[in-house]
Amino acid sequence: MKKIILFLSLAATLALPSCKNREKELEKEVAALKQQLTDCSNSENQKDTLVVTQEGDLTKLSDTIDVKQKAIDVLKAKSKLTKEEKAKLKELQESMTDLSQKCRVALSSVDTAKIKNETTKAKIANMQNLINKYKDEKNANTGKDKTLASLSSENTQLKADLQFQQNENKIIKKELDEIRKEIYLSVSSVTGDAKKALSFSREFTSVNLKCKVNPNSKVSTGNKTMYVRLTEKSGRVVETDKSAEFNFDHSYIQSTAKIEFNYQGNTVPIVLTNLLPKAKQVYKPGIYDAVFYLEGRIIGSQTVKL
Repeated sequence: MKKIILFLSLAATLALPSCKNREKELEKEVAALKQQLTDCSNSENQKDTLVVTQEGDLTKLSDTIDVKQKAIDVLKAKSKLTKEEKAKLKELQESMTDLSQKCRVALSSVDTAKIKNETTKAKIANMQNLINKYKDEKNANTGKDKTLASLSSENTQLKADLQFQQNENKIIKKELDEIRKEIYLSVSSVTGDAKKALSFSREFTSVNLKCKVNPNSKVSTGNKTMYVRLTEKSGRVVETDKSAEFNFDHSYIQSTAKIEFNYQGNTVPIVLTNLLPKAKQVYKPGIYDAVFYLEGRIIGSQTVKL
């Protein structure tokens, strides 16, 4: 549960600024594209005007060529030309050559302008598509912001629920401990220490553990077998030369030590000395959880500093 809450909290914390930054980036990109779109539109209008002008010039050239061609045809139709008419015919023919060249150039210019115009229109359409795409992404990011805000709110509620549940668990544990004391034996006054081979060593070589079993008139007297489990924060059990498996809650689990004592209705002091960790098992000084089991019940638990 804690991992889920931390994950949601981290996701919400990281993702919200990311979405907002992306939204700002999109706004800049859209603004830049809109400016390019305006420039391209102006360019397109200029090119449209140029095409119209060039097409008008081409029409004029074509009309001039038609007029001169008719004049040439008239002169050629005569059986005999005067000197002036021959000179005029030559002039017309030379002029026709020049006009034909100009006409070819004009046609090429019109075609080039039209191609550029189509390219510009395609570019404008592409820019418009990009703008629409960025707008869609921005709208999607807005939706993500709302979702993340909702997740953040749920995360806050989950934290509150978890805290409430933890407080409830503490109350329940306390009540269970009181019930155990009333109906069965209980363990209290748990202390322990660990010995190191060398003062500067980071590992302990043996463990001593003390506690007392509190009496209860409702519990029958006789020989009892108790088990204690010392566990690290990671959950690993300290295994020693006194370790033994025992049945608890329909499965066998490992203990740190097996303790046998005779209960006669009085407080029983328990002293475990020189518990030796199993070969190749390394344990370091620190805080350990000590849990005591008797006849299938947990009769006490306490943290111990070794």
